[in-house]
Amino acid sequence: PVVAPTEEEARAEVQRLVSTDSYIEKQLVGISSNTEIDFKQFDWDEPLPADLTTNGERGSLEHFMRGDGSPGPKTLRQLAIDWATTGIEFVGTPETVARQMGEAMEEIGGDGFLIMKPGWDLNRNYIASITDSLVPELQRLGLTRTEYTGSTLRETLREF
Repeated sequence: PVVAPTEEEARAEVQRLVSTDSYIEKQLVGISSNTEIDFKQFDWDEPLPADLTTNGERGSLEHFMRGDGSPGPKTLRQLAIDWATTGIEFVGTPETVARQMGEAMEEIGGDGFLIMKPGWDLNRNYIASITDSLVPELQRLGLTRTEYTGSTLRETLREF
């Protein structure tokens, strides 16, 4: 999730993250491992060849090349951004994101949340934004614990 004091600030942060070359490169490395295509051979600011094929996961390549589904050819850069931003999006104020996470848990089920920053670049500021603003809101909604009864990590994990 990405949280900020306003929806606009959170969306701007996501755009900043997903538009960096390092983030796009990570996305391309990930899809390369599935499709067995080395995307370094292509210009990021040109569309991929329409007849691109693979001996790797064809379904992953087809899904990747569809992007967000909007018409017209897309550059490799835009396809990588689309790939990175599909799925359940938890972006907004702490209140909005906590509510969305609760709705997702009601719909999908589960017993907790795995928190990961887009781009996998964890830093103190990101962790603080989650622990200082999102977690209290999740606790207020009863979606995460307010205390731990186990005295060890093992005991805590076994409570599930």
